[in-house]
Amino acid sequence: MKQNRVLVCGAGSIGKRHINNLVKLGAEVSVWRNRKGLLDEINRTYAVRTCKDLKAGIAAADAVVIATATDKHMSIAIDTLQAGRALFIEKPLSSAWTGMENLLKLGKDKIVEVGCQLRVHPSLVVLTEMLSKGKGGPPLTYRLVMGHRLDAWRPG
Repeated sequence: MKQNRVLVCGAGSIGKRHINNLVKLGAEVSVWRNRKGLLDEINRTYAVRTCKDLKAGIAAADAVVIATATDKHMSIAIDTLQAGRALFIEKPLSSAWTGMENLLKLGKDKIVEVGCQLRVHPSLVVLTEMLSKGKGGPPLTYRLVMGHRLDAWRPG
């Protein structure tokens, strides 16, 4: 069975969680950081490869996880989709609307996911309670689609 090659972009707290999870799942993980001086720490801490050239890292991967600073998300996502790779991008999707139309166009018919943990969102708390108590019968399916405007969520 082919091992999945995943490039994790960013290695702050969220990036490190992705690295740990992917290694445990048996993926072949490589890591790119905008702050290249911190790659040595990654090499000492994890059994992964590091790369200094983002485009080369994307080209060598099957999928890319973006867990960098938000203002870097869009350019990395576009490079990833132009290379035809699957994409998982942490929320928020971007710090600006610039490039969003291009991202939507490039992402059509490709695997694109946005990570968003909403465990304490009031609607999901109620849904969890209902499901755990068996109210309404067994769930057949569930899908949540949600959006936020970063400028309204975090003014300034």
